[in-house]
Amino acid sequence: MPNYVSTHWGTYKVSQDITNKIKLENWELDSSPTEFGLGLADAAVDDLRIKQPHVRRGWLESKTKSDAKRGRDEFIAISWEEAFNLASTELVRVKNEYGNASIYAGSYGWASAGRFHHAKSQINRFFNLFVFLIYLEVLLLHIKVILMQQHKHHYLT
Repeated sequence: MPNYVSTHWGTYKVSQDITNKIKLENWELDSSPTEFGLGLADAAVDDLRIKQPHVRRGWLESKTKSDAKRGRDEFIAISWEEAFNLASTELVRVKNEYGNASIYAGSYGWASAGRFHHAKSQINRFFNLFVFLIYLEVLLLHIKVILMQQHKHHYLT
């Protein structure tokens, strides 16, 4: 069964050649295919592509303390797991310390055209989910307490 990928520029059929290089072809049902998206597979493995997350060494060493190296410091490669952990820890820290309003959930405009690829929409979706999950966690904790109280009351009567 063929695999497909949909982008702002169209839907493409995905395959691999005998060397496992990813190949994109225009989807046969696209009435107006564009050649633009065919280069996406090459861009994904280009030597100029940043292949893993990086973090500024000074920030990693001192986290909440600013230093004079900002803008001149070395960036070091970290794993995706460490990047997710750093980002989530910082989001929770900033939210707990300064509140939701302190997190800028916007964009300065680094977006492709189209609503799905619109950076501000993606950031807003992410932070709305972030805040929702925190409220959901609190709500579930309250429900758990109520159920425990009802359970305790049931056995006492």
